[in-house]
Amino acid sequence: MIFFEIKCKTCERLFLRTFKKNFFIINKKYFCSKKCNVVYQNSKRALKGKTKTIVCSICNNQSQVSLFSSSSKCKDCSKLLKKEYRKTNQPIIEKKCLVCEKLFLTKNRNRKYCYKCLKQVLRNAGIKSSQSQKRRSKNELYFDELCRNKFINVSSNKQFFADKFGNLWDADIILHDQKIAVLWNGLWHYKKLKKQHSLKQVQSRDRIKKKVIEQNGYTAYVIKDVGKFNLKFVEEMFLDFVNYIETRKNHVL
Repeated sequence: MIFFEIKCKTCERLFLRTFKKNFFIINKKYFCSKKCNVVYQNSKRALKGKTKTIVCSICNNQSQVSLFSSSSKCKDCSKLLKKEYRKTNQPIIEKKCLVCEKLFLTKNRNRKYCYKCLKQVLRNAGIKSSQSQKRRSKNELYFDELCRNKFINVSSNKQFFADKFGNLWDADIILHDQKIAVLWNGLWHYKKLKKQHSLKQVQSRDRIKKKVIEQNGYTAYVIKDVGKFNLKFVEEMFLDFVNYIETRKNHVL
């Protein structure tokens, strides 16, 4: 039997304890009595939930961590290391985001944005791409002409509606006095037409646009147009639209 002289974790008094052969006591917590053990555990419970400030060893930003944590990294850097680089042996590069100017880790030398900013940049690029490729059909143009002859304060394809991120969304025809935004949805809103055409993405954007319009105090009025140029169809849609506006007025009164 081997005896070791160790120091109590609470009262720091030296005492003897027996251990098995080849048993190391480095970084272990031992107490000379049950009383010292209870005192130490109660002191830890009293400090539970408290935090301390550290400087991240990767991004050099200050962060709050648990008082008992031995980590030298903030939560964001730790998550990146665990999710993206845990199973790879490729070198990690530290770069500066062009938007928020914070440091981030990446394997891609050409990457310019951190994870949060990259999501927003891609989203804005998708909106701009859809707007630049947008073409107005003859039916929509004729409906726009009818609206301008009937109503005043009408705008077309104007980026008027702002979301919570500050991005602007448009509508095909906006009647500002009536607080109505007309969405003239062609076939590509309901059917996949090309290989590069993502129907799910288009329909998801349509749902978001409706919510943004409603958040700005307007009503989204959707017209489904899946056919070719047809004057009679447009005139029927316009009559239904006028009746809808008149019904709203009577309902309010």
